[in-house]
Amino acid sequence: MSGPIIFIAHQKIKQGKTEEYKKIYKDVGEWMEINKPQTAAHIAYVSEDGMEASVVHIFPDVEAMEKHVQNLGDVGAKAFTLMEIVGFDVYGTPSKMVLDSMLKMIPGAKVIMRPQPAGGYIRLKSG
Repeated sequence: MSGPIIFIAHQKIKQGKTEEYKKIYKDVGEWMEINKPQTAAHIAYVSEDGMEASVVHIFPDVEAMEKHVQNLGDVGAKAFTLMEIVGFDVYGTPSKMVLDSMLKMIPGAKVIMRPQPAGGYIRLKSG
C-alpha cells in the first residue's frame, strides 16, 4: 500500500467567468464529497484577482487517486468549460495510469513531481 498523495491542479479562469467558476466549484465540491468518499480533501482556492485557481486534493493512497480520476461527473465537465489547467504539483507517487492520463488530458501543462517524502504527517481529524 502506498502513502498519501497530495495533488494540486493550477488553473487559469476564463475572462469574466470567476463568479460562475466559484458557483460551479461549490457544486463540484458537493458532488466530490458524495461520489468520491476515498478522496480525503478536494478544495478550490481562487486568487485575489479572480484569474487563477488552485485545487488541492489529498488522497490516502494510490488506489483512492485512481478512483478519483475515473469519473469526474457532469459537474466536473462543466468546470472545465470555465478554466484551463496550466500545471500540476504532485507530492507522493501516483500510479503510471493516473500520471499518463493527466499528461494526456492536459498536454503542455507544467508538472512538478515530489515523489519522496522526507517526513511529516497528515492529520485528517483534530484531537
